[in-house]
Amino acid sequence: MESPERRGASPFWAKYSALAVRAGSEPTGKKWFADRYKQAIEKRSRSTGGASRRKENPGRQLKALYYQIDHMHEVPYLLFVCGKCDWPFKVPEHERIGEGPPNYGAVYPCVQNILLACRALGLERP
Repeated sequence: MESPERRGASPFWAKYSALAVRAGSEPTGKKWFADRYKQAIEKRSRSTGGASRRKENPGRQLKALYYQIDHMHEVPYLLFVCGKCDWPFKVPEHERIGEGPPNYGAVYPCVQNILLACRALGLERP
């Protein structure tokens, strides 16, 4: 496979795409991500603060979150969708102040296309 730099990608993209591929497919990368995911969720939520603070009879959503935290490292592939906020072409250059607005409407079709490509390559759920 040709490196991102050889395909003309920016150094930023080349560096982070290589990290994302490694974290998303190698067992050590998935474990690394799972540990940080667990820390981040537990830090931001009172109901997931470690096994000792978990609710005894959680609801459906919390039960699913507990399962995801405990089994993140087992996921066959992790897909990281990263984007850059940029200004739409219709906004004149002189009116662009600061960072562009997020374009959440583009994320779903992007992920859907990636999932279709994965399926075409045989990377479906086992």
